[in-house]
Amino acid sequence: MHPLSAAVADLFEALARHGRAVTRSDEDQRRQLATEVGGHVAHVVSVAEQGPAPAKDEPPPRAVALAMARALFGSPHLSQTLSVFTTASEYRVFVPSPQLADALGLAPWELEELRNDLDVEVAAFLKQSRALHWLWSKGGNPKIAPAPLWTLLFPGSVQPQAERFAYRGGRLYALVDQPAPPPVEALYLPWLPGSERWTAVPTTHFAARYLDPSLVRSLSRAIGGPEAEIVDLLDEVVCVVPADDEQAFLLKDRWRSEGWSAVTGIGRAHPTPAWLTLRLAPDAIEPDGWLEKQGDGLALKTPTRVFDRHAMGRIATMMNGIYGEICARTLTREKIDAHRQSVLFDLDPYIQRVLQPLLDWAVDPRTHRHLAGRMGVEPEHVGAAMAQVRDGWARAAATSWGGVPTEERPFTVQSILAAHLAVSQASLHRLFHAEDDPRAPHSRILLLFVAHYLKDAPLGRLWKTVDGKLPPPEDVVGQWFWPLWLRVLDAIDATESP
Repeated sequence: MHPLSAAVADLFEALARHGRAVTRSDEDQRRQLATEVGGHVAHVVSVAEQGPAPAKDEPPPRAVALAMARALFGSPHLSQTLSVFTTASEYRVFVPSPQLADALGLAPWELEELRNDLDVEVAAFLKQSRALHWLWSKGGNPKIAPAPLWTLLFPGSVQPQAERFAYRGGRLYALVDQPAPPPVEALYLPWLPGSERWTAVPTTHFAARYLDPSLVRSLSRAIGGPEAEIVDLLDEVVCVVPADDEQAFLLKDRWRSEGWSAVTGIGRAHPTPAWLTLRLAPDAIEPDGWLEKQGDGLALKTPTRVFDRHAMGRIATMMNGIYGEICARTLTREKIDAHRQSVLFDLDPYIQRVLQPLLDWAVDPRTHRHLAGRMGVEPEHVGAAMAQVRDGWARAAATSWGGVPTEERPFTVQSILAAHLAVSQASLHRLFHAEDDPRAPHSRILLLFVAHYLKDAPLGRLWKTVDGKLPPPEDVVGQWFWPLWLRVLDAIDATESP
């Protein structure tokens, strides 16, 4: 087997044993296996092939250049406009210029448009902060008397009231005593196994659509904007977390409360990825193009393509959450502790869980009734056809999207994603903690660059073959960030020279 495939297979085998230890509540073995998982992640990084280093004057790929430009223009906002907590002291301000455009291989007008687009995102986050301030004032003194604000935000709730509220930047936290609290990773990974037993999912326990309409109207008039926008904005603001673990949750959520997620689009609270595990509506997938009426029944026409299309969107959303978790860890300068790698790399149950609603949809009687009416056939004929669809989709979920590498099938989407995450995390950690160039610190730019690139990069790029072969795991951070960062600094120096 290919060395990388073998290393990933070993990683997944260790993750499976770790999962069984968690199920048995064997805490000693769980800790031991969690550390072993971390060792396998490091081994995956060590055997992954390195892409060629760019030549000194080689222009960056367009996606890399765009990510760097957005990072350069977003950094001043995070250190000045959105300075709720300053995570660094002085940061250089970058402005569009012909020299910067040349360094990035972009047109000067493109830089202006990118900066304007970021200004719009920042303005939206500032409106979010104003809404939060208005709510806080409306609730009286939530730090001392949380009941009035709780009643406003959770009308008719049967859950225990918040012990207190916390206000950080653009986020409002209801701190509630929870008998079955979620782990702190639930902030970004709400589909984790066992989530159905949590007392509250942090990002979905509050739902602005249940608020008193008069409250929404008042807030709409106070800060400006249509009521539908205010509802979406509030869903981004309010978060319910365990009172006993307040500091861990608030620290992990800095990625959102400081505006990083708003600026980059990675790890946003709304729309939440919790929808990945919800039951699909009967009309969620239209039959056009893959189901055809044939006599009294239905004929199938490449139904796996339909599954792959929907699976791609679901896995991309799942990866956005994992990227958010990695960025949040990096922002707070967490070490890459071996025992904390399991939650990032246990992709097998994650992938199967987010794809399961598609399989359930295929055999749901409600779906059959909808398709029968849509196609003009009897429900029993639909059921027979959809049973075949479900079997085919289940095979694709288990062996193409999921599945451990084997001699016969050395690569699956699951294995490709694991190698990509391992290499990307290692390069991000290494460069984030690298010594700064004397001309400017780079850690903030690096984190923004990574998030912007990952937000816009299509997931399918990771398994796009070159000359009939899969490329090495993508390492845009390790391959491109530092040489492009030095090129930018050189260009700015040339601009500022007399």
